[in-house]
Amino acid sequence: MSEKPKAHQPPFQADPVPQAVESLCRRGCAAVREIIIELEAGRPVAETEALSVEQRRRVLAELKAIMAVYDEPGAPGDEA
Repeated sequence: MSEKPKAHQPPFQADPVPQAVESLCRRGCAAVREIIIELEAGRPVAETEALSVEQRRRVLAELKAIMAVYDEPGAPGDEA
């Protein structure tokens, strides 16, 4: 019995979303807050220009989740 020829599969490509999020977070909290505003307005930033709309949405969701931790009372950097 002969095996079916395997369909050509494109090379594995890593998900670019975590890399974009990490790169953006290195800019610091104030910059990330501004980036969130830009992404919410539908304007890509340099790290997201090559991403699809869905990937940009995922970056935005990740950034919001990360910043929610920092925006909680008593979070690191909270002077209250």
